[in-house]
Amino acid sequence: MFTITPDKGYHIESITVDETDVKDIVKEYTFKDITEDHTIAVTFAKDGLTVAKENLLATINTAKEKLAEKDAYTPESVKELEEAVEAAQKVYDKEDSTKEEVDAAEKAVQEAQKALVKKETPKPEAPVKKDELKAAVEDATKVVGDKEQYTEESLAALQSAIDKANAVLDNPEATQAEIDAAVKAVKEAKEALKVKEDKKDDNNKGDDKKDDDKKDDNKKDDSNSGTSNNGSSNGGSNNNGSSNKNTTSTANKTSNAVKTGDAANVAGVAGVAILCLATGIVVVLIKRKRIR
Repeated sequence: MFTITPDKGYHIESITVDETDVKDIVKEYTFKDITEDHTIAVTFAKDGLTVAKENLLATINTAKEKLAEKDAYTPESVKELEEAVEAAQKVYDKEDSTKEEVDAAEKAVQEAQKALVKKETPKPEAPVKKDELKAAVEDATKVVGDKEQYTEESLAALQSAIDKANAVLDNPEATQAEIDAAVKAVKEAKEALKVKEDKKDDNNKGDDKKDDDKKDDNKKDDSNSGTSNNGSSNGGSNNNGSSNKNTTSTANKTSNAVKTGDAANVAGVAGVAILCLATGIVVVLIKRKRIR
C-alpha cells in the first residue's frame, strides 16, 4: 500500500498506475496479488490559495519598488499605496487566510498602485523685471521729503510704500506679481499726496497773477492795432484834394474811427487833423498867389 501525502499548499493532481490514469484521486493506493512489477506516478499541484498567495506576494514586491520612488508621486497617492501594501502583507502572513481575502488584498494593492499621481514638474519662471519699480521709487523719493508742500499723513503713506518697495527690490526671490504690486502702491501713494491748505492759497494767487499778465498783454495788442489804424488814416489824408471841404471830411472820418480806440489813438487822430488843416491853408495861399 502506498500513502500519498502532498506538501502544504499542494494537492494531488493525478495518479497513474502502469501508465493508466486512476479516476478517483486517493491518498492511499494498494497493489493486490502482485505477480509482476508495477509503476505508480503521482502529480502534485499547488492549491488555489497557494497560487493566490504567491501572486499577492509578487504584487506586494512590485508596489514596494514604486514606494522606493515615492518622491516622484504626490504624498496623498503614496499614502494610499502604503496602506494597501501594509494590509496585504498582513493577509499574506496569516496562516488561515482564505483565497477570497488574498484576492481582495491583491486587487487593493494593484488599484492603489495604478492611482499613483506623479508630481508636476514646475516650469521655470521668466526672469523678473525690476526696472519700473526702481524708477517709481526714485521718482517718489524726490518728493517724499517735501514737508512744506504736502501734508504729513500723505507723505507718511508715500514713505511706507517706498519702504515696502525697497524690501521687494532687495528680495532676490521676489515674484513679478509682488514687483508689479509694489509699483502700483508707490504710484498711487504719490498721486494721493495732499497739498497743504496755505500752499493751495499761494498757488491760487500765482494763477491770478498769470491771468492779470495775460490781460495786460491783450491791452498791448489792442494798442498796437490802434496805432496801425492811425497810420492808415494818415495815408488817407495825403490823398485828399486841396479844398478845405475835403480836409474836413477826412478829419471827420478819422474822428469816427477813433471812437473805438484809447487815449493814444485820440492823440494820433488830433495830429492827423492838424496836419490836414495845415495842408488846406497852404493850398489856399497858393491859389491866391495864382489869382493875383
